[in-house]
Amino acid sequence: MSQESAYIQTVTATESHMMLITSNIMNRDDLVIGISNSGNTIEVNRALLNAKKNGAKTAAINSDMIGPINQASLLTLHVEDSTKLAEGRFINSLGHYVCD
Repeated sequence: MSQESAYIQTVTATESHMMLITSNIMNRDDLVIGISNSGNTIEVNRALLNAKKNGAKTAAINSDMIGPINQASLLTLHVEDSTKLAEGRFINSLGHYVCD
């Protein structure tokens, strides 16, 4: 009996031009995840909107409950503002992100 294999092909873009180029070729079979602490990073938001316009599913990870990134995303994971983490309010920031 043959068994089908499954895999996930991923692409990571941290440079703004690559984000826009990549987002323009996304389609309904793709999931695009945008990560922005503030939720207001123009390049990330624009890439998510492009991908969404092309039918891709979109998700965001950010600390802003009402920012523009939320309108570009079907699903949003809200995390603590990393500037608070830098101030030393949390002993284990990774644990906070995982548990929050």
